[in-house]
Amino acid sequence: MKKALTAGVIAVLVLWFGYSLGYHRGVREERQAWEATRTTEVLGTNRHNVRVSYRNPRTGFVVVSGPKTDAVNVPDPRIYRQFERSSP
Repeated sequence: MKKALTAGVIAVLVLWFGYSLGYHRGVREERQAWEATRTTEVLGTNRHNVRVSYRNPRTGFVVVSGPKTDAVNVPDPRIYRQFERSSP
């Protein structure tokens, strides 16, 4: 009984280790595939104002992150409309 339990525990650990190793290898390959499609676009003269885009390696859709405009110190119109009827 004790040998069967030990063999079962070892089998579960080996299966878990194999699954974990395969999962991490797949995540690494997925990340490398996405990073290979990265493009960077500097908007204006400010180096912090950068738009990064990735192309999905499977579907070809473009995913964009970063600022969409060069607006600086411009209030958000949604917040402005919320308080436009209140008195100062």
